[in-house]
Amino acid sequence: MRLALTAALLAGVALLPATASAQDAAADPIVGVWQLVTPEGAVVTQSQFTSQIIFSSDGTMAVQSMAPDPEATSPYMRSGYEAYYGTFAIDETAGTVTFSVESAIARDLIGQDLERTYEVADDRLTLEPTSPDESWSVTYARRGDALD
Repeated sequence: MRLALTAALLAGVALLPATASAQDAAADPIVGVWQLVTPEGAVVTQSQFTSQIIFSSDGTMAVQSMAPDPEATSPYMRSGYEAYYGTFAIDETAGTVTFSVESAIARDLIGQDLERTYEVADDRLTLEPTSPDESWSVTYARRGDALD
């Protein structure tokens, strides 16, 4: 069983079910395991900044990210680490996905709804905040392995 564990998972987050099959991904292309390709709006290299996001076919999601600076703190990050999980809802008309945060390393996120624009193209997922106060973008590549 190949799993990426985070501090959030160790703190009691239930392990997610297996990633979507090809049939599930065709029905909902966001479902699956995604590995960061490149963060934009940050001065780092991919080897310094890592991230993974998982969307399950039952509507749950989890994200974990690690910055090169172990002291980095932001609204999403504590001590250089970002981790949260919850549910997600897609608005296809608006091209947005909303994460409803159930638990997070940055406790101020708990209970918040985080709206992002999203695009899935050629096994790439791009997420950007809808808030004009934030100016970052992340692109993930679909991982080929499944969680068992």
